[in-house]
Amino acid sequence: DPELRAIFSGESLSGAPDPNSVSPPRLDDTTASSESANAAPFDALVAARLRRRAEQGRDRIVCQRCHTLKHYSRVDRPWREDTVSDPRSLTFLRYRTNLVAVVVCDLFDIPGSLIPHLGEFIGERHPVILVANKADLLPKDYHEERLKMWFKRFTKELDLNVQSIHFVSALKNLGTRELAADISERRRAGQDIYMVGRANVGKSELINALLRISIGGSKHRVLASHIPGTTMGLAAVPLRHFVKALVPEEGPRPQDRQASLYDTPGVFSSKSITSHLTSEELKQAICSKRIVPFSFILNRNQAIMLG
Repeated sequence: DPELRAIFSGESLSGAPDPNSVSPPRLDDTTASSESANAAPFDALVAARLRRRAEQGRDRIVCQRCHTLKHYSRVDRPWREDTVSDPRSLTFLRYRTNLVAVVVCDLFDIPGSLIPHLGEFIGERHPVILVANKADLLPKDYHEERLKMWFKRFTKELDLNVQSIHFVSALKNLGTRELAADISERRRAGQDIYMVGRANVGKSELINALLRISIGGSKHRVLASHIPGTTMGLAAVPLRHFVKALVPEEGPRPQDRQASLYDTPGVFSSKSITSHLTSEELKQAICSKRIVPFSFILNRNQAIMLG
């Protein structure tokens, strides 16, 4: 990149002093003040160029862990060290007064991906939108309304104020537009949005899916991977990046200028089988193809063994 080469090499920049023209240093105040005056515009120019590149989404500085996850889909230490296993880490939401909670679960591990009595931790009064991810892997002839009825009965034990249920595929943007429209309809001006759920259910990828259907949002992205515990802390994405998806095309309302969509760390379940798998084994265990149902007809005195 010519611009980066100019910044970090010895080539002169437009408006910057030529390094070869600087006189040798002398131990007097006049020379020191002159060098400081010459260096200040140069440093300011470099900082301005780097800031402009960062605003354009170029040369974003990330830590080694994020770089390894993004480019190699692995971590250099056991991934369980980065996970949060106590749902009490979400109790700060109970004391927030202005939010909408989007609870995300995995359709292929519904009992294991829903946190029991979640309402006790995040508050029972907050409006909740339940999102079941990986709907693209269900059989083509599945009955959506029947599945929603089953979800409503199952989620009564969560003590949540469930307003609606959506089946989506964050990876393939299936159902994300309907979800975005529902969030926009139920959300009041100034309310923040929090993605909540177990580890590795697709919260971060769902945020990326909402960014992809937003005007200008595709240049923004949060880190997502198949490894549980990818999101280690509370990550905020300003709602102004979700134009058309979550905010009107004419721009966010005045009350929404400080509002954000938050990605919370996934709460890991020690009862999950994934706690015994390595990073490579996780890739093989995660379902990635659509389910094809089979029917077996057993005659009398016949048996079938699964396993």
